[in-house]
Amino acid sequence: MTTVMVVALCVMTVLVRGFWLNDGRGAEFRPMPDCMEYAASAQGLADSGKFFLQIGSYEVRPRYSPGWPMVLAIFLLLGIEGTRLWWISVGVGALTAVVLALLTRELVRRQVAPGQKVARRVWLAGDFSGLLVGLAWCLAPLTIDQGQTLMTDEVATLGSILALLCLERGASSGRGGWRWWLLAGFGLGVVASIRSVSGVFLLLPALVALFVLFRRYGMGAATRYAIVLGIGGTIAVILVTVVLVRSGFAPWLGGSYSFWVPEWYERWTDTFNLRYAIQGNAHFSPRRVLSGKNVGHFFFYLAVLSGIPGFAIRHYTGLLWPAVGGIFGLTLWWRSGGAEQAFVRLAGIALALWLGAHIALYSVYFTAHGRFLLGPMALLLILTGLCIGTFFSRSGWRPITIASGLTLGMLATTAWMVQDISRHPRPVAKSNEAVRAAHSIWIGLDDAKRSRRRIGFDTVRAQAIGLMTREDLKEIQGFGRLEKTLHVQQLRLAGRIDASFHPLASPFIHGPEGHIGPVSSFPQTIPDTQSGEVLFADGFENGSWSAGFTVVED
Repeated sequence: MTTVMVVALCVMTVLVRGFWLNDGRGAEFRPMPDCMEYAASAQGLADSGKFFLQIGSYEVRPRYSPGWPMVLAIFLLLGIEGTRLWWISVGVGALTAVVLALLTRELVRRQVAPGQKVARRVWLAGDFSGLLVGLAWCLAPLTIDQGQTLMTDEVATLGSILALLCLERGASSGRGGWRWWLLAGFGLGVVASIRSVSGVFLLLPALVALFVLFRRYGMGAATRYAIVLGIGGTIAVILVTVVLVRSGFAPWLGGSYSFWVPEWYERWTDTFNLRYAIQGNAHFSPRRVLSGKNVGHFFFYLAVLSGIPGFAIRHYTGLLWPAVGGIFGLTLWWRSGGAEQAFVRLAGIALALWLGAHIALYSVYFTAHGRFLLGPMALLLILTGLCIGTFFSRSGWRPITIASGLTLGMLATTAWMVQDISRHPRPVAKSNEAVRAAHSIWIGLDDAKRSRRRIGFDTVRAQAIGLMTREDLKEIQGFGRLEKTLHVQQLRLAGRIDASFHPLASPFIHGPEGHIGPVSSFPQTIPDTQSGEVLFADGFENGSWSAGFTVVED
């Protein structure tokens, strides 16, 4: 049955995300600039071992951590084209569905006391609930929406679930569980290198797991395993540090959000503010579908976590049934008893802290999107599957009726949501071929002509496609003037480029000119002479703060 389940979920994910509901955003690196930067920096790593964005003749530090581009670079070296990198996200989605399914099945079967034979009813209930959870993940609008892109939310969710599982095994294995602690530390480090804040969230369950060891075996054992956990996490940190140093960027400067978008990151009160949780942010807050009004981020996250409708379907993994999973999890935690009562209680506290940290931080963050809580949504999905499996494993007509009703409701709401997003596809402008043609003309010019004219294309997009290689650039002496692309305009408005569109000196830019200029105000309109594309002002719909820009043809 395991093989059938794995194959079925993988095939379903590929068919749904890769073909049926594929809207072409993956090949066009949407949402921008996130996905385009991931692809471009991965190309830089694969080509030269350096982490950078090619903006004209300058190498500029991306705003994101190198972890995910390092993974993508491996597949580029194996021969995958840049415009097909999004298929890796499809594979990550399939793997996540399989992991959630197998974990749910194990939890259903674990309800049998140790040493007792698992009854056939419990065995089948585990298989059914696991398959249901995997199917729900494959068909969830939020995972379909993110699974066609190069965004890091789903891969960070997968890493977080695996790290939490390793922490649980390490805490329950006692003195002989050092391998699980090493794996948990490595998983935590990998998640942090891909999505830094997700790694920070994992520290809370890790501290609770160490507290379990402290209560059982004393300070010595807890200290030893904390060191093992740290060793595992250091591996990924060292790799990221080496990549940044090799690229010429100082790793101690941290991220470069404040460099790219100082209007939202230079002051803590602009990035995090309690006002966002209550009133929302006029630029980036989600809007109610019916009224079109902004809503506080805290109330938005409560709605999408519990499955209460009212916002765009693409923010949800399910309607109403996530609340059932949450209620069942609380009930299970409250009624836990027996020899393992203390361990179950502490495990519940660890997961509650992990979930609560997501809500607390993202509620006061300046932008909001359902994808930020994808990890907690996966947890609620597992709890919902555990609830259904538990009722199916019991004898009698009442639990069977409850489980059947929950299953039908889950399938019906999921089918309705999938049908809704299939009726409202989002058209995506095709830009890659135009960039290829412009690059071909540009590369064929002599240096004198090239240096007197505009470059003619977005160099970051060209890098993402795989055009701006060392082989391409080694003979180039004159690049020409920078185009008014999204990245160039962001640098100009942040005071990092002068009036002639030449980058100013900065630890984030490899270039000799000038000094850092004043920071400009947040733009409402940016001319883009290349594509004439429109990035809708509803930034939360595109899953990126950058979508707050409205790009019009110059």
